[in-house]
Parts: sequence; structure tokens; C-alpha cells
Amino acid sequence: MTHNLNVKTALEIFDQSRSQDEDYLIEKFASVANIDSSSISKNALISKLYRYRSKMKAKRGKLKTDFENEIFSLPVATNISPVTSKSKLFNDEIASYEKTCVSIASDLHKEQLKSKQDLESLENIHELEIKQIKYSHMKELTTLKRAHADDTNKSTKKLKLAIKKSEKKTLFESNKKQKSEEKLKEVMKSKTDLTYKHILLQRQLTRYKSQKQKQKMGAILSKVIIQEKNKVIKYISEVETLKLDNMKLKAKINEQQDKITTMSHQLDSMEEKESLTDLETSIRSISEERDYLHTLLQDNSELNLFNVESNRYTPQTRQCIMNLTSHNVSSENVGPVIKQVLKLADKCPNAVPSRKTVDNIIAEKIAIGQKQIGTTLTGQKNTCLYGDETRKFGKTYQTFLLKDENKNVYFLGLRDMLDKAASTTLDVFKNILDDISDICEQNRQQDITSPGHGILCNIRDFMSDRAQTNIAFNDLLEQYR
Repeated sequence: MTHNLNVKTALEIFDQSRSQDEDYLIEKFASVANIDSSSISKNALISKLYRYRSKMKAKRGKLKTDFENEIFSLPVATNISPVTSKSKLFNDEIASYEKTCVSIASDLHKEQLKSKQDLESLENIHELEIKQIKYSHMKELTTLKRAHADDTNKSTKKLKLAIKKSEKKTLFESNKKQKSEEKLKEVMKSKTDLTYKHILLQRQLTRYKSQKQKQKMGAILSKVIIQEKNKVIKYISEVETLKLDNMKLKAKINEQQDKITTMSHQLDSMEEKESLTDLETSIRSISEERDYLHTLLQDNSELNLFNVESNRYTPQTRQCIMNLTSHNVSSENVGPVIKQVLKLADKCPNAVPSRKTVDNIIAEKIAIGQKQIGTTLTGQKNTCLYGDETRKFGKTYQTFLLKDENKNVYFLGLRDMLDKAASTTLDVFKNILDDISDICEQNRQQDITSPGHGILCNIRDFMSDRAQTNIAFNDLLEQYR
């Protein structure tokens, strides 16, 4: 048999009696449930209370309220009495139980009648108390209404005063705003004037700069003209010297011709003629001397590196510049190196490349190299890719090389990177292949696949150091392929 009460009240009783002993707790529950304390199981009740309290802590909101309103059943202790084996004792006990049940039923009937009478009396008392409470509440309500009306009147007066003050403040602020707007308009006008003045000053500056540039260009042109005049004077003097040399050489040729004629006359007059072979050798030597003298006359000290008609340097000159830059000669020093080398051969170039032209020729050299890579490596299979990165002057650089089956190594490119990540390394490799494909695009007519795609597909191996980024790069390269 169990007796029921609320979970919330049960836990409140448990919390109130924590400072007391366990017997006090059981008596408290017995008094609330109107049962005997000996019928409650002490250990079961305490364990159940601890369990319910832990459940209560875990719940929140509506679940907590629902759990508090649940019925808490008290665990009742059961005493097991040994049953006698004899049937007489059993029958006697049944008879005694019947008598006790009849007596208990009569007692319960009497108690029910008493409880009904008590309930009726309590209802009457409660009705009177309710009437009294209603009357007192009505009085309190009227007093509260009056007090509320007084408070509302006072608050309305205060609000009116506050509204008047706020209206004054708004007027003051609106006046301030109008003044500030007028000031802003004046500032904007001054700003527009300043912008117009600034534009005029900029125009004057550009004019002044253009005039200065014109003056500089005029000074440079005058210097160039003076230099060219000096060169022309030098060339004229050289031409005159060459003319004199030419006259001397012509005189020598005439002398040689006279000698030849005399020799021929002597040969004719001689009784014993020389053999024809000796004459042929002498004639050949004389003709060679004559040709040499003609080449000396025609030879010019000036070497034509720049073609004026096509307005560009000759292919031999461009190849020489490419070779010099490959031998680590800087762009600024290519022109002086060419001059110094030609001095050894007593030659003077008609023009020397500037730094800009050298840089343009270097760009052509890179394009030619990429074109060569695109044409030669697209058909090469089972190639090996080499990659390495290094840091110079706070920047990261990545290089890629490719080796074919004949052990020929090709340089694909060198680029700078933002960081050492595998994804950025793959992006750099993709950009290099795209550049090769773009340069070889003109030659690709019927072939669908680009040279960069062909190079990528034919890579069999990848050689690098043991860095973790290179291992990740291998995986990314496989996925991209």
C-alpha cells in the first residue's frame, strides 16, 4: 500500500529536515501523509529522494514544473510473518481478521459521518471569511484607485512640464542645426573653390612639366646633334685618310702592273722560257695581293649592329645579347661590353642597345625558350619533374625543371610565391604551364590538347626534398591531373 503526495513538497520536506536525523524526516513524511511512521521504508525513501533531487536539477522550464507536479509515492515497509503449516491456526487467523475488518468498517462509517459534519461547518466558516475578504479587498481597491488618480495627475503635470522643456530644447537645437547647415554650405562653397583652384594649379603644373620636358629634350637633342657632328667630322677625316690610302694603293697597283708588263716583255725576250707552272703561281700571288688591297680599300671600321631601314637590331646582335645575359652580364652593362669587345677588333658599332631594349630581348629569349619547351616536350613521355623552393631577401622563390628519357634537362620556370603552402606551389606550376600554352597557341592548329596539358600528362615522377609541403603537393598534383 502506498500514500501519494507532490514531488515538490516531498523535496521541500527533505531540504528542511537535512539538518535533523533520519527519524525526524520519516516522522515528518508520516505526519504529512497521515500514516504511521513504522510503515515507511527508511532506506528506500532516502534513496528515492536523492534520485528525484538529481532529476530535478537536470530539468528546466516547463519540464521542471511538470516534474514538480508529479505524484510522489511513499515506499511502505512490509513485514513477512511466517505461515504456520497447520490448517487450524490458519482458520483461526481468518476468523480474527474478519472480526477486526467488521470493527474497522463500523469505525470508518462513524468517522465518515463526523467528517461530513466537520466539512459542512468548515464550508460555512469559509463562506463568512470569503465575504469579509471581498469587503476588505473592495475597500483597498477604492483607496488604490484614488491614490492612482492622484499619482496620474501629478505625473501628467510633470510630463507637461517635461514636454515644454523638450519643445524649448528642440527649438534651440533646430536653430543650431540651421546655423550649422549654413556653415556647411559656406564650407562646401569654399571646398568647390579650392577644388577649382587645385585643378587650375594641376593644369599649370602639367604645362610647366611639359615645358621642362621639352627643354630637357631640346638639351638632349642638342647634345646628340653635337655628338653626331663630331662623329661625322671623324668619319670625314677617316674617309679622307682612306682616300689617300686608296690613291697610294692604286699607285702601288700601277707599279705592280708595270712590273708585270716588264716581266712579260722579259719573258718574251728570254731565249729559255720558264715553265708555265711558275708563271701561273706568280700570277696567282699577284692577283691575291691585288684582291687583298681591294678588300683593304673597301673595308670600313664601322660595324652595322642596327638596321636603320627595319628599325631594329640584326638577328646576330640579338643572339649576342641573349648569350651575354646568359653569361650573367647585367642589362646595363651589355652595351659597354659590346663596345669594349669591338675595340679589340678596331671596330666601332653604329648603335649600342639600351637597358630597355636589352630587357625586351631578354623577354624574347624567355618566350623562345618556352616555345622550344612547348614544341619538344609535348611528345616526350615518362618525364621527371624536379622542384625546389628557396628564400632570398625575404621572398620565397619556386623553380621547376623537367628531365626526359634521354637525360636532357629543361628549365620550365622560376616564380616568386606568397608562402610555402602546397596549394600556392600548385598554382605557380599551373601558371608556368599556362604561359607555355599561351606562347605555343599560334602553332597549335589541329591539336586539341594544349602543350601545358601534354607536359602535365606525361610526368611520371616528381623529385624534391623531404618537406611536408612537397608531400602535400604530390597529392594535389595527382588530384589536378
